[in-house]
Amino acid sequence: MEMEKTLGKKNESIAKKIIARFEEELVTQNKEYSSVEMELDILNESMIWVDWVGKFTKNLDSSTKTFENKKTFLEGLIDKIVVHSEMGLNRDEKEVPTGHSFVIKFKMSIVNDKLEYNDESDKRKGQWYNSR
Repeated sequence: MEMEKTLGKKNESIAKKIIARFEEELVTQNKEYSSVEMELDILNESMIWVDWVGKFTKNLDSSTKTFENKKTFLEGLIDKIVVHSEMGLNRDEKEVPTGHSFVIKFKMSIVNDKLEYNDESDKRKGQWYNSR
């Protein structure tokens, strides 16, 4: 377009409009590309988790057969579980408890976790926070 505009084969205002439209389309395509790339990253992280679970499922099944072993295993993974009451309206439009939600805080990074240090000079005092 630039070449045709310069050579006088295309009207300058038409060429500018066409170029602007191409530039808009390029921006749109770049946004879509970034969006798809982000989705692929999320899927990749999910696959890492699935691969980990698949790899260790057999070991988990054999090492956590008893209730005591299951309890010990979970205590090694989970720092704490926070339970929240979920409220909703009943038929009379009165707010009542409708269920619970759980926030599980892991001791170690599993997927998309981060470590924030409570004391930079003593990193053993760090706490894992799930970023999801």
